[in-house]
Amino acid sequence: MRCGVGFRGFWGGQRPSLAAYVAVTGPTGGAAAPPEGGNVGYPHVAMKATGAPSYSDQPYPHRDIHDHLRRVYDAFGPARMFWGTDITRMPCSWRQCVTMFTEELPWLSGRDLNLVIGRAVCDWLGWRR
Repeated sequence: MRCGVGFRGFWGGQRPSLAAYVAVTGPTGGAAAPPEGGNVGYPHVAMKATGAPSYSDQPYPHRDIHDHLRRVYDAFGPARMFWGTDITRMPCSWRQCVTMFTEELPWLSGRDLNLVIGRAVCDWLGWRR
């Protein structure tokens, strides 16, 4: 789904009781290139950073997408940014998909890292601890 006026209207304005998370795409745009995507102001809309390495033109640690991920983080915060991966389309190993977030993003650590790596999506889904 492209991020346009209809998208923002449906998820952001017309359906405020419906929680939604949208896939983050690469730095060149796509489904939800933040913060231009217009969903930042809607607390019921979150972003999932699923498959981030697949949008990189560089080998691990995929530094060309780190700034893009930081913009997502700055716009949505750690409670509305979810890590994930589709290993079937990754240009790197499972371990590298994880360590790109846990070891290569110096601005992501502590409680915020815990939220992005899994706690936030569990909270979002209402899963008990």
